[in-house]
Amino acid sequence: MTMPTDDGGPVRPTNCTNPCVCADRGPPDYRYATSGTPAASATPEQRAALVRTNRWRTAAGLAPIDGNAQVDEAATQHAQFMATNQQSCWPGAHNQTNAAGCNGFTGRDPGARITAAGYQWSTYGEVIDWADTPESAVDEWIWTVYHRKPFMRFEYVHIGYGRVRGPFGSREAFHNVMDFATPRSGAMPTRPAGFVVFPVPGQTDVPTGFRGDLEGPTPPAPGTLGTWPRGMSSGTVVSAHFNDGNFEVTSHELFRSSPSSNQCDPVEHTFISRANDANLRNAPDVFLYANQQLPAQTEFVVRLRGAVNGSNFERTWAFTTR
Repeated sequence: MTMPTDDGGPVRPTNCTNPCVCADRGPPDYRYATSGTPAASATPEQRAALVRTNRWRTAAGLAPIDGNAQVDEAATQHAQFMATNQQSCWPGAHNQTNAAGCNGFTGRDPGARITAAGYQWSTYGEVIDWADTPESAVDEWIWTVYHRKPFMRFEYVHIGYGRVRGPFGSREAFHNVMDFATPRSGAMPTRPAGFVVFPVPGQTDVPTGFRGDLEGPTPPAPGTLGTWPRGMSSGTVVSAHFNDGNFEVTSHELFRSSPSSNQCDPVEHTFISRANDANLRNAPDVFLYANQQLPAQTEFVVRLRGAVNGSNFERTWAFTTR
């Protein structure tokens, strides 16, 4: 299937003095949400998770990801383990222990579980959530910092999804597990021509805020707060994901835009990358978020400048809060 491409280069016109005039406003292209191939054995929930994942990936300019029966099995087995064992059996959400009283052990970590399911991987990742539906789980992952990363990584070609209801603390919840993987041989990833950004240019359903205190690990607090205050929202998470580790972002700007008057007001924000966040060590991703929650139904513009493999870039795009 032919996919839209994103060269990651300057948005035309390239030398606009007002970024709120020359910003890329899309619109987003969601036509390829159903372009991923599910496993033949996929459940309706696994198919729904695949579609929702590809809605965001392909709109950003990445190739669709496919489902895989073995990776589905690994994710489902871990969801089952979490749903049927006390939390001491999974002291870290991504880990299992084979101690007495812990039933259904399939592997200490995601790589071991994917291997146990019969998949020979070259790289893998995993995210976990307790949302009510596959779609809401994907959306909760995509609007964070560290849990967005695997959705925007071109290296992954397969996902697996598991969803099992069971005790979670003092309540019942769905344990949602999504595993990402690339095989050692066979299907290989499609490298985009340039880097991709999220929210995508012209997106209009963007959340106004981000509760960083609810993500584990917790991202750096907005501004100079040091520790993320419980219950505080920053602005929504904005990111860029590079196809090469040889990149540098030399400037980052966030503006509140008034399209009717072409007014472009700077917004104070926090920028994190491998240079200042140990959790992004060696990661080809950068993130920013306003230091305060954003107002609803308002357009914002992001401008990034830097270089990839020695070639300068300027990327300017707009999104609108819901």
